[in-house]
Amino acid sequence: TELKSDVTELKSDVTELKFDVIELKSDVSELKSDVSELKSDVSELKSDVSELKSDVTELKSDVTELKADVSELKSDMREVKSDVSELKSDMSEVKTMLITLLNQ
Repeated sequence: TELKSDVTELKSDVTELKFDVIELKSDVSELKSDVSELKSDVSELKSDVSELKSDVTELKSDVTELKADVSELKSDMREVKSDVSELKSDMSEVKTMLITLLNQ
């Protein structure tokens, strides 16, 4: 009867261990799923960040090019304004000369 009691206790222990193993398998499966999802998220984020870095680099280049273009346009505009001013002065001289010719 002591043997019977030992066997009954062992059966109970084994049954408890079986439930523990089932619970642990479920926990491990859930953890695997979570890790897989996290790996996927991190991979996607890496890709997104890489794309953003590329976009920022391209934008920096575009802005640098635009600054150079605007600087060139400002210089050209100063030159054109100077030329127009000079032409106005020349036209004024020509008018004065014409008026003088006409009044002779």
